[in-house]
Amino acid sequence: MYDYGWDYFPARLHTTREIIHFLENIENIKNVIDNNESGLTNFIFGDIYHPQVINDSTKFINNKVNKNINKIIMEISSRKVMYYNDIPLSYFYSHKHKEKYNLVEKILTDEEIDFDLNYIIKLCKSIFNENIELHIIPHLNLKTKSTLDYICERNNLVNLLEYLCNKYNIKIHNVGKYIENKNNSNDSFLEDYMTDSLHYSKDYDNVKSFLINKIIEV
Repeated sequence: MYDYGWDYFPARLHTTREIIHFLENIENIKNVIDNNESGLTNFIFGDIYHPQVINDSTKFINNKVNKNINKIIMEISSRKVMYYNDIPLSYFYSHKHKEKYNLVEKILTDEEIDFDLNYIIKLCKSIFNENIELHIIPHLNLKTKSTLDYICERNNLVNLLEYLCNKYNIKIHNVGKYIENKNNSNDSFLEDYMTDSLHYSKDYDNVKSFLINKIIEV
């Protein structure tokens, strides 16, 4: 979830299940972390104690939640989630520790994501206000140089989110489409923004920050 210029949650939530768990425990994050195995700390609530975000995470946890907001910005970039008992963990950070902690992998279906988004809307209205405005940033979806086509799983998730956002009157901000429209679509490739296939470039971060700031300003 993003809130540049406001109080914001800096860690990385990738799925609807992680966002739901965060919202359900938004005023109780520290207790949830403290009551679970220390080795799992960096997987709960999206790698919350990573060195790059720990200071902002600590600030968020220790301050009273700001409920006087009118917009929520969420990034949904995966169907894959790991479960430790009933706690959803970031797949990206925890899957290498699957056997050590007896984690269970789950891939969310279209129907489950649909259900989750509807529940997220209800949670946000309950926590903040009935008129809260929801915004979603999906996974970066660009063609690859090797295939000259979109990655199937990534493309399917982005298309699903666009459909569901239209269904539930959520605003979606497709960074990939923005890049393709801004540049010649034939010259925009995923490898240009994910040079090592795992981490995004500063160019991508700059584009996403630009779009987020536009959302905030409106």
